Amino acid sequence: MKCCLVLPLLLFVFCPVLQAYRWSSTLEDNAHVSACVDGNVSFPWSMVTEGKEEKILDIDWLFQAPGKGNVSFATYVDGNFLTNKDRFTFIPNAGLFLQGAQSHDAGRYYVIVSLHDPKCRLTSAQRMVTLTVADRPPATQDDALHVTLRDAVRDDVTKDWTLQIHCGLFVDFGHPRSDVAWTTPSGEVRNSSYQDNGTFVLSVSSPVQGGNYSCQLAPSAPAAHCLPATSPLNAAAQLYVDDMDVRLSLLEARQRELISLHQDLKDDFFKQLTAELTNLTSQMSGLNEKMDYFLHNPKELIKKREYPKTCIKASAHSVTSEILPRGVTASI
Repeated sequence: MKCCLVLPLLLFVFCPVLQAYRWSSTLEDNAHVSACVDGNVSFPWSMVTEGKEEKILDIDWLFQAPGKGNVSFATYVDGNFLTNKDRFTFIPNAGLFLQGAQSHDAGRYYVIVSLHDPKCRLTSAQRMVTLTVADRPPATQDDALHVTLRDAVRDDVTKDWTLQIHCGLFVDFGHPRSDVAWTTPSGEVRNSSYQDNGTFVLSVSSPVQGGNYSCQLAPSAPAAHCLPATSPLNAAAQLYVDDMDVRLSLLEARQRELISLHQDLKDDFFKQLTAELTNLTSQMSGLNEKMDYFLHNPKELIKKREYPKTCIKASAHSVTSEILPRGVTASI
């Protein structure tokens, strides 16, 4: 009994794990594939075995919808392809073909190949692909792209004025949502800075390079692939920017900013001066009221006066000496 247990263990330890297989380069791992609704999709997975006695034992395919777990939907065993989704067919030797893709087909697809030779079994040879299904292509107001130059805008971060180039006008960005790619006169490809009312905007900081600025639907946008081949949206739109005109435009923008700032300072100073004048006027009005009161009520002014104690004693003595008879004194 003890020998029977040791022998399989020795076989497991000394059996070489052969890696005599490789995936073909037709579809890389973690690749992204785009399709249009009702379009066909191919996942051309293929594995090449190099060992003479090594062969594929079985294949499993799994699907993962966004936010959900993996679900097995197809298998290949003993030369038979079995699936619960009739729109999928088998492509030798590990691929799949999807006919009439729908929105709910979007997600991740996994293939797991099990291999073995007469002595050892190899597992977990795996590949994954992400499928995006576009059900609506982008659309513009007149089925074409247009590039326009707008007034300069002040950047709150750099505190400088920037050139604003718009690409549009889109009435539908498509689904999944499409974006545009910009190409500058130097050939640099840039993403949009932001989106504004149906247009994609490229902000260009000073110094602005003169030349042609162009925009086109981003090649990576899945919905853009669903446009008809003759659609004008497949072409790039461009605008020539004269650097001298742009410099004048930016100078005018800065001048307007300075004029506005100067006017704001004048308004603030006037408001402050008006407030101080109002306060002084209020104080003068109060003083005039007091003066009028005391002019009409002089006794009240006398009551308000404060005399030194010596003056009060002297005054009281003189008054008393006039009232008392001669020879009579009063003590204060």
